[in-house]
Amino acid sequence: MLRLAILSAWAELQIQSTKWDYLVDIIAPHISNLIPLWLETLTDYAKLQYEPDVGDGVTLDDVFMDSQHSYSSKEFLTQV
Repeated sequence: MLRLAILSAWAELQIQSTKWDYLVDIIAPHISNLIPLWLETLTDYAKLQYEPDVGDGVTLDDVFMDSQHSYSSKEFLTQV
């Protein structure tokens, strides 16, 4: 939860930087680290949205096998 909250806060700063120029100076040094993390989060979210039915033998752990982070439930991620 903390990881998603932090990435969400950085994303909000990025969005607001289009209105407030001083935020560009805050975001710019970190953007090369943030973009891959945002993409990973979006990828994981998309995998959860299109997760196969529970009865077909594929588990959430299988979906996140390549990810370095695993999350507790589909319901948690879809609330973000």
